[in-house]
Amino acid sequence: MFTLREESLRTKRILFALMAIVLAVSAFTALYYGDAFLLGTYEKMDNDDVKYMYAAKVLLEEGTLVYKSYPNPTLFIMPGFPVMLAFFMWIFGDYENTAIAVRLFQCVLQAASVYLLFVIARHMFNSRVALVACIIAALYPPNYYTSGVILSEGIFQIIFLLMMCMTLYALQKPSVGKYIAIGALLALCAYFKPQFILFPLIIGVTWLIRRVPFKKMVLYTATIVLTACLLLSPWWVRNYVHFGKFIPFTDSSGNPMLMGVLPGEPSPGFFKEYPQYSPDVYDDSTEKVGHIILYSLKTKPFETIKWYLFDKTILAFEQTFYWLDFWGMSYPFVLALHIILCVLGVAGFIAALIKRRGGILVAALTVAYVIGVHIPFVQFSRYMYPILFIFTIFAAYLIAVLIQSLSSRRSSSVTRLYPQ
Repeated sequence: MFTLREESLRTKRILFALMAIVLAVSAFTALYYGDAFLLGTYEKMDNDDVKYMYAAKVLLEEGTLVYKSYPNPTLFIMPGFPVMLAFFMWIFGDYENTAIAVRLFQCVLQAASVYLLFVIARHMFNSRVALVACIIAALYPPNYYTSGVILSEGIFQIIFLLMMCMTLYALQKPSVGKYIAIGALLALCAYFKPQFILFPLIIGVTWLIRRVPFKKMVLYTATIVLTACLLLSPWWVRNYVHFGKFIPFTDSSGNPMLMGVLPGEPSPGFFKEYPQYSPDVYDDSTEKVGHIILYSLKTKPFETIKWYLFDKTILAFEQTFYWLDFWGMSYPFVLALHIILCVLGVAGFIAALIKRRGGILVAALTVAYVIGVHIPFVQFSRYMYPILFIFTIFAAYLIAVLIQSLSSRRSSSVTRLYPQ
């Protein structure tokens, strides 16, 4: 699946040229703008990126994972990104040199992601669509922003692409070894973004649709689960040692589900119906959030359903992960490109669905999963970034179909004008 052995020399040259361009532009952008990519300052520790760097410093020097809790250990974040930063800090020392090294590493990952994008798009459609997808990815400015910002999106993106590749490969040619790899990548994903831990549900649905024998489903499921649990067990042991209970991922303060409820809720009527809660006392428990949602469904059923199933989906894609204007590209301009990409992606998915392209099932389920996982929470442009490569592939499919259609029409017109 990963080899280019059967590709033409022209296809290989174009692909490697695109990878080289992405690497060069990413590196030049990252080096030129440097700490302009920082969201906070090292002195004030006032944003996620500098807090991650500080967490890496403490982890390296004292062996304790902290975030807002120094000197106490934290459950606010997963350890994946701080551990990666700590590795670079161990080699390069101070914040500034570490930031440069991490940015350049992310540039390499961004170039490698073009290759994986090609592999996935080729598996779903063909090499022509795959090349168009890579061209779109090379022209999409947020990909270069991701290379420069010190956040987990850059490293997570390639892990997620690898998991998609391995999933498609395992579904095509199943083996225990491939599902061990999926379990390992699943655990690695969870160390960065635990909301992706249920990704195997997508595999399960695909098995059911394809009528995979029950014994094989049990075997492969056990393989994924055991592998992931084994690799996540150090984190579980650490949490039990420090906090005295089993905590699978994080235990953050501030419930994002409360921030994601229907605007205007909880209303005064909610506190009358649920007197156990007080409007004067902050309570972000999941139980309270559940009662708020039930109250909204009872008092405003249409508005609540529309909010969760439609409005929040639109909110998830109406912004783009581009928080620094570079090379003269303003946010409104990049946002317009982002919206065009999303619209073309949806149209391409519909076109592929109409043509009954069987290879789109995993991609479609992945988009549905990521949207569904984030719908209960406050929406943020970073959350949808990991699946924008799927929109890129469907947009490329639509463009390739349109180009082929226009080419066919032109050929038939020429044939009519100059019959043989």
